[in-house]
Amino acid sequence: MLMRSVLYPYPNQSYAEIAHGDHTHYVPKDRNDNVPVSNFPTQEPGPDERITPDGDIISKK
Repeated sequence: MLMRSVLYPYPNQSYAEIAHGDHTHYVPKDRNDNVPVSNFPTQEPGPDERITPDGDIISKK
């Protein structure tokens, strides 16, 4: 439980923000572990978007 709190400090978000040098990657909680963090977007998804486990931003609809 503690590790989850460290990795996902914002439980109401469907993604975590991972700092990577001078930028941040937005990684979903259901991330495909075979996909490197560098493949995830550096732009936060919009209110009607979500990040797929493979790193694509798609519409929630």
